[in-house]
Amino acid sequence: FSYSLYLMHAPVLMVMTLIAVQLDLFSVPAYLFLVCAGIPAAVFFSYLFHLAFERRFMSGVSKKPAAADPALEPAVAANQ
Repeated sequence: FSYSLYLMHAPVLMVMTLIAVQLDLFSVPAYLFLVCAGIPAAVFFSYLFHLAFERRFMSGVSKKPAAADPALEPAVAANQ
């Protein structure tokens, strides 16, 4: 997810900056707009990007839960 945030934060914040300029927000109001709306938007779109593109290429992420290993069951029962 962090790589998606790295990739997406700049374009999202740039769009939010253009929106702030269109709303005639400058200085402190523009900063507050970017902090209150831009950062959550960057996180939201980064997570969507992560789900759409990054997650399917990550190793160790499977779509099915792994089956229990029968060789480990006696060790688990002995520890209880």
